[in-house]
Amino acid sequence: MDSLNKIKQFEENENTWFSFFSDFQDMGYAQILMNEKLANDILYNHATNINCSSQEAAEVLHRVASRFRRKRITQCFFFTPLTSPSGFKEILENNGFKDWDHLHVMEYTGSETNLQKNSILVKRVGMESMKKWVRIFSNSFDVPLSQVQEHIVRNRVLFPRSDIDFYIAYVQGKAVGCTALYSKNNVGGIYALGILKEFRDQGVASDMLNAVVKRSKERKNDSLILQFLMKDNLEIFYRENGFEKIYSKTIYLLK
Repeated sequence: MDSLNKIKQFEENENTWFSFFSDFQDMGYAQILMNEKLANDILYNHATNINCSSQEAAEVLHRVASRFRRKRITQCFFFTPLTSPSGFKEILENNGFKDWDHLHVMEYTGSETNLQKNSILVKRVGMESMKKWVRIFSNSFDVPLSQVQEHIVRNRVLFPRSDIDFYIAYVQGKAVGCTALYSKNNVGGIYALGILKEFRDQGVASDMLNAVVKRSKERKNDSLILQFLMKDNLEIFYRENGFEKIYSKTIYLLK
């Protein structure tokens, strides 16, 4: 598979995952995700897959931005290797948008290992653990209390799905970490990998990644990906766990 088609598959996996938590609109020339209840979280509120001619680009920007303005949501665009035209970046900058951060997308290229520590137990969980999973996720990512119920509502629909695996990590019987694997079209995506602050740097995240790698292979996925914000400085950690950076996308916000 050539690199462009690989990126298309990866973007489809990620966009579909985040659409589970947002109202998804495909306008033909752009895809928009918005959720007023999760306002200010750019993962659930952004425009991506811009695809238009150079002559239409300024009008596309105006049309998409107006949808965010009407909802009073921060205007956010993802500039990816698939964005067309390539000059859309300059149009964003000329209209007051600033480079806020970058999302790095990495693919697993390592070999399967069995490094799980005796003190760490990683379990694939079902609906009975949904609220516990959301609690760990919310605490790990400092989700505002006002948004926790929305995550519960959204995950209540996702937990029974056969294409998603949810995991909880335990240390001495205490639930301390969470993550999820979403598989679509032979691509697995790792999402919501979070560890409670007091249990970080103890090997929990590595053990969860190892569990997800095994499950992704069981699902016969050809690729396994994850993404993270550049400001979180996680590239070395993921490289040490067998992942390689494939591409990056720029996050533009209107300041």
